[in-house]
Amino acid sequence: MDNPQSTIISQPLNGITHWPFDSFYADLKKNGFSLTPTQIINANQVIIQYANWVKNENELRLFLTPVFASNEDEQILFKQIFDAHFKKIFSKPSSTQRPFVKQVKKHWKQFILLYAFIALLIVALIFRSFNHNTRIDLSKVEVYLQDKNNPEESRYPQPVLHAAQKEKLEMTLICSYPDKKKKLSTSVRYDWGDDSRVSNTPSHVYIKSGTYTINAYVNIFYLDKGIGHVILTRKVNVCTAGIFLEIEFNGNKDSIQSGQVLKLKALFNKKIPPDQIQWLSDGVENGTGADWQTIFFTYGKHYVTCHASYSGSPCDIETQANFLVVAPPVIYSKDSSINDSSTEVQIAPPVIAVENTKVDPSRYRFYGILAIVFFLFFLLFIVLREREMFKLGNVKKAALDKYKKLSAPSPGKDEPGVVPFRSKNYLSVHETEISQVAKQMRKRVNDNNSFLHIDKTIRNSIEKMGMFQPVMVNRTRQTEYLLLIDENESNSLQVKFFEYLVALLKKQNVLIDVYYYNNEPKLCYNIHERAGISLERLYVKHERHILLVFGDAHRIINKTHSDIYPAYRESLGRWQYKAIITPIPYPDWSVEEKDILSPEISVFPADKEGLDLLTEILANNETDADIISRLRQKKESFYHAKGLDLNSIDALLKYCDKAHWARVTEGRTRVNILFQWIAALAVYPNIRWEIILAIGRAILLKYDRANELSYTNLLRIVRIAWITKGNLNKELRLELMKALTPENERIARETILFLLKEVPDNEVEKNKGAFREKEIQEVVNEFTLYANDPVFYSDYRRSKNVFKRLWEEGAELDGPVTDYLMNREGSWSTLIKGETTDNGETKNIGIGEYFEATESEETLLSKFYLWIAVISIVVSLSSVIALRILYVWDNYL
Repeated sequence: MDNPQSTIISQPLNGITHWPFDSFYADLKKNGFSLTPTQIINANQVIIQYANWVKNENELRLFLTPVFASNEDEQILFKQIFDAHFKKIFSKPSSTQRPFVKQVKKHWKQFILLYAFIALLIVALIFRSFNHNTRIDLSKVEVYLQDKNNPEESRYPQPVLHAAQKEKLEMTLICSYPDKKKKLSTSVRYDWGDDSRVSNTPSHVYIKSGTYTINAYVNIFYLDKGIGHVILTRKVNVCTAGIFLEIEFNGNKDSIQSGQVLKLKALFNKKIPPDQIQWLSDGVENGTGADWQTIFFTYGKHYVTCHASYSGSPCDIETQANFLVVAPPVIYSKDSSINDSSTEVQIAPPVIAVENTKVDPSRYRFYGILAIVFFLFFLLFIVLREREMFKLGNVKKAALDKYKKLSAPSPGKDEPGVVPFRSKNYLSVHETEISQVAKQMRKRVNDNNSFLHIDKTIRNSIEKMGMFQPVMVNRTRQTEYLLLIDENESNSLQVKFFEYLVALLKKQNVLIDVYYYNNEPKLCYNIHERAGISLERLYVKHERHILLVFGDAHRIINKTHSDIYPAYRESLGRWQYKAIITPIPYPDWSVEEKDILSPEISVFPADKEGLDLLTEILANNETDADIISRLRQKKESFYHAKGLDLNSIDALLKYCDKAHWARVTEGRTRVNILFQWIAALAVYPNIRWEIILAIGRAILLKYDRANELSYTNLLRIVRIAWITKGNLNKELRLELMKALTPENERIARETILFLLKEVPDNEVEKNKGAFREKEIQEVVNEFTLYANDPVFYSDYRRSKNVFKRLWEEGAELDGPVTDYLMNREGSWSTLIKGETTDNGETKNIGIGEYFEATESEETLLSKFYLWIAVISIVVSLSSVIALRILYVWDNYL
């Protein structure tokens, strides 16, 4: 950012200049920063003052951070918000496309089919061009005309055609070539020899009888390219309407006995009798007249022809009957042509002339370029395949090394360990009510000491005419608090929650000293008092503090006498102002809270309404306030947690439904965001405060509910018994994972991986338990994500091989997660997906089926490159062959 303009987005309309920080300030406020007008003014002054000094947005962030962030957590959060916001505004729009290799692995079949289709088109283009240049031997092309209704057996010479007056004559053009693979096509225009126009219609009706000459102008095409033309001529005799001729005979023509007399009779239109009827036996004239008989002595096929002649008409009519004489065949070859010169015109076979041309030189260049380009493609994909095989070998080696590392004994201590996640307290959103509580807690009070107020003394002396009368004023101080947190279990999430509340108050400058106690506050301890300190000594050190006990305080009650132990009554009674902040919701209060603790020590629920009531009573110095009555007035703000079996999915969902903000509809499915948040905690084997915050933020951001990562909702979560104790049993954990939507599971696993990778290896390598938990969880989560989308999560391929090896070797993995992923009958949704069906649905499969179905997945990319290389060399060779053929045509044909 070399000038002020680099941080200003200007809009020329109306001369208004818009600052990108408007939306940035909204993001800050949305994430819990308390923006004041002074901070905004100071930020703008910093921008104006240092605009010419800073080079980019990262340097600007360093100048702005002290304006808004008051502690380390806020600095971290400010950096994340700043980077996310200005990356969106100033960075160039990044392509939404995934890397090419990832796209290939996801759609490899489509890519191969597309490339094969393109290659097929190119090869087809080559051979199409090849066929265009093929020399058709025109001397072998046969083109002739036929009467469609009476096709002649002999084409050359062609007999005269016959047609009846006012009846349609239909012609058929026959164009044939010995090589049936080379399909020829034609276009024809007909001149019918009468007064009609030349047309491309292959049928005609003659009005007058007579002899006409038909001329057909034929153009011949091969692959849509003209290769020749010819004019075909046929004579047609148009006869008077009503003339016909048929043969009637006795017996069955398929079973004539040798020597049998065969009687035949000519049938014709008696109104128009022929002048002469002539009979031919096997092509030889053998008689005349309407009635005729003959005898066949030889066995085999015979035929009889009846020919009728008419005077004054151009028509002769001829019909034929075939007979079979039963005997071993004796074949006679006869000339079947018609010898009547008056009705027959000899037409020589047509000669088609076409000009031969040389091959276009551009085709040589085209084929040459194709051959070179696809040969280079072949070399490229062969190299890529070899490189992929090399990478695959490295991945398998790395997976084997990690497997050996997990299987081998660790050099560190063999004891349970806890992965040291980074603090995530800064992720939560600061609620206005909590800020108001902090403001009330910072209220100043009068001190026991007094001092001489100089200004008031001078004014008083002047008013008394110079008589000196000192004015003493009590000193004021900010209220200080002593917090005792019940740390009854080492992994209690309730303690983490109270520590989180303390951190919220400290961030807003509330003066707090924190001590812990275990079950009973007999001895309290902190980082400065490791050996412990009694309540009596605490009072001596913190006499003027307000005492707040964070916990249910049930252990200071004598159950036998239903009252507070006298020693605790005396010790705690030394503080003038004291209260118990209990995590138990007000509707679940029992005798302990209402009848035993409340008369001695004020008890408030940990809800923000309870904290607000606490600060109100402290601010007004109410020592005898009726807390129960005031809480009863706000009973609509509280909810039950006791009496619900929160180890049941249904009860847990019912409990989460009390948070109205969490009810949403996703698609057509009703989803509870709070329940999904809690269910996502089951992805990790242990309940950890950092995971609650990180997963909560990730899931809430998905539903655009980031402002719900608040004190109120965190309290709602830690009131669940198994979360408070950090003890999630295997059965409930499995059921929670089943209830988790796949998308939220993916978000949860990505978040856990982020938390795990934040922890440096050197912080866990000395502790075997922590090291193994971190490594195993990384493998399990990376494998699950990879199984869901091997393209997007291709970097996790090694973890798939490691997980497979651990699973096959029966190594100790995360038991409930393994059972969840096994999913033997596909009974629930997981991130492990099988093949997509024709309806677009994806089947859920278990680990075993997944490994069987993806055995060849590891070599998928190398196979893809091999297929592309093979297709490329086929195209290259086809181009070379085409070049050779063109050369032969040009020089030898």
